Amino acid sequence: MITREQWTLIFPNLKDPWRSQVLPFLEKAMEEFYINTPKRMSQFLAKLA
Repeated sequence: MITREQWTLIFPNLKDPWRSQVLPFLEKAMEEFYINTPKRMSQFLAKLA
């Protein structure tokens, strides 16, 4: 999964309180939809950006 440090590097413009609130939902969605390879993660995160 994605660490908080990686999350900060991926989305550097997000404020920390918001980032901390969203991360658990992001992790749950990634687990639910089998987004578990680097390629799938990068594609999913690109859609969010």
